[in-house]
Amino acid sequence: MIRLQHISKTFPSKGQTVQALRDVSLDIPDGEIFGVIGFSGAGKSTLLRMVNALETPDEGSVEIDGQELGTLGHKALRGVRKGIGMVFQQFNLLESQTVAKNIAIPLILSHKASKEEIEQRVETLLEFVELADKKDAYPWQLSGGQKQRVGIARALATNPRILLCDEATSALDPETTGSILELLARVNREMNITILFVTHQVQVIKELCRKVAVMEQGQIVETGSAVDIFSHPQREVTRRFVQAVIPDAIPKSLYTMLQQERRPFRLLRLRFLGENAKENILFRINTELHVESSVLFASVNEIQKQIVSVFIVQFIGSVEQLEEVAKLLESRGVAYEEVESYESRSA
Repeated sequence: MIRLQHISKTFPSKGQTVQALRDVSLDIPDGEIFGVIGFSGAGKSTLLRMVNALETPDEGSVEIDGQELGTLGHKALRGVRKGIGMVFQQFNLLESQTVAKNIAIPLILSHKASKEEIEQRVETLLEFVELADKKDAYPWQLSGGQKQRVGIARALATNPRILLCDEATSALDPETTGSILELLARVNREMNITILFVTHQVQVIKELCRKVAVMEQGQIVETGSAVDIFSHPQREVTRRFVQAVIPDAIPKSLYTMLQQERRPFRLLRLRFLGENAKENILFRINTELHVESSVLFASVNEIQKQIVSVFIVQFIGSVEQLEEVAKLLESRGVAYEEVESYESRSA
């Protein structure tokens, strides 16, 4: 398990002190795919570098499998680092070395594997990342996606238990990003490697991660399962990220048109998750409560094999009927929030 407890970190900058992390605590279980998302300057890369002790906290502690990194000597710390692989945004490959040599570098530096063992491990990894035919190629001959596959293979060379990914898809196009995320999912599934992925790309979190932490100004402001974060974002910064992949608003021009409605109405944003997404709740409302309804917006997404749906619906009826709508939604476990309501309007 990776455990960060009450981590704080400051850096000097232009004669001032910048607070990179503020009392950050986080537990990442073994075998998890954990995403940390935040805008530039949120502190996510500093947090990542704490895990392999490339940065040390001013306050707090970092533990890997019960070992507090700050208490370890150089030799013991090297041993912990051997169990941690890292994948970088800009690949960090040696341009003068072949693909095979780049993958072999961690094994060569370890001085613990024979030449034959290194060659066998490199061949196995090349097969795994689907680059067996690029063994003797040089980085300048590869596409961005191929370079990142080499970077992943290199990170896996020493059989790590933890893989740290620092904006590992930010330099790639969307299609290539998808293939890299599929590869990382295989790494987790087939090798049971814990993955900690920091990014500003919410699509990456949506497609890959099971657990998520949202960072802002050096703090973790929200954390939970990916399904919970995407279906019920609590903080404004989280909503901004989620809206990039799950829009939940209607155009302003449509709001203007709604102003013309003189009957009492409620404009509600409904969020459906999993099983309750299958129920035709609008049909029940219309038939049981005799309320007129119009779906003004709908979005359906799959998050970690669960359906997450967002609807914006205008309900028109008497004040009493509209109150019953809310009660029925609550009874069926449907999350909702008021977008706008007009209980009475004069002509």
